[in-house]
Amino acid sequence: MNYSGANQQLKQVKSNFIFTILITLLFALSGYTQNSINYKAVIKDASGNIMESQPVSIQFIIYEGAALSNNVYQETHTINTDDNGIIIVNIGEGVTANNFSTINWQNDEHFLNVQLNTGSGLVDLGTTQFNAVPYALVAKDVENSVWNVNDNNTFYSEGNVGIGINAPLNTFSVLQPIGINNTVRIETQDHPTGKDLVELIVPAGSTSGSQFIEMQNGSNIVAAINSDGSAKFKSVQFEDTSVQTTAAVGPVAYGFVQSSSVVSSGSNNFTVVWDAAYSRYEISIYGENYFWSHYTTNVTSSSSAISNIRVSSSNNNLLVYLYNSAGALIQGNFQFITYK
Repeated sequence: MNYSGANQQLKQVKSNFIFTILITLLFALSGYTQNSINYKAVIKDASGNIMESQPVSIQFIIYEGAALSNNVYQETHTINTDDNGIIIVNIGEGVTANNFSTINWQNDEHFLNVQLNTGSGLVDLGTTQFNAVPYALVAKDVENSVWNVNDNNTFYSEGNVGIGINAPLNTFSVLQPIGINNTVRIETQDHPTGKDLVELIVPAGSTSGSQFIEMQNGSNIVAAINSDGSAKFKSVQFEDTSVQTTAAVGPVAYGFVQSSSVVSSGSNNFTVVWDAAYSRYEISIYGENYFWSHYTTNVTSSSSAISNIRVSSSNNNLLVYLYNSAGALIQGNFQFITYK
């Protein structure tokens, strides 16, 4: 076998391909898409004849750094030449296990290695440094960019961020001018035990003057949760649809009641009667329309004959039921206190 002739032929093939690559890179400098680089080449055989309508496979490897050891992207295209022996492909759209968009063109110099297979295996056509196109892609991205990148993190620290508003007053502001959808929605499809969907943190030692959350109706504050754990609400609706509109800041009424319904001591703003028909005590508090779920009421007794106590309401009165150990309603001494 004439190895010298074969080597010479391979050199000629490679020379033709390299010449083609040089022309291609000149074309590529002026043409690119947003997420790929346009690559154009004329494919010729060892004799310099154009290979018309022939299947070829072309492999691209992009290296980061002049050492050509850090392979950051690799892909393959299988394509037919056209009637003029030309192939046109987009680097970044071939068969690959990599992600073209993750190449950090700003990090270091980048080099393109091209290998071509016309049917007899891959032939290395050499490696050329990128000079313009990928960096034009970076410039296009950076042109109007205000975000910074740190590894896989994106951040902005130059001012306030607004969505739907062009002059945000806060670090992050969202304004929905019109619409019927939620303004902000936070949702998770996997919420591990012990983890929070939303976590709010203020510096240690913050007082009630600093809020975790403040809710306003126009300019009126209707609810707030303070950083010391205290809270303010205009009203609270309970599960039974009853509504508490004022806080329990002090007892509405309190007193000691004898079994005969005589009041021994107390706040002097209530009366007590024994309703023998229902075996219960009825307490009427002046100026109050008592309903059991709107108030917090505690009733206790020191009598050993009383084993259970229940409170309810009827006709705006507080009702007290005393039971013995057998579950029968009885009379007895008791004391009560109720908050609104």
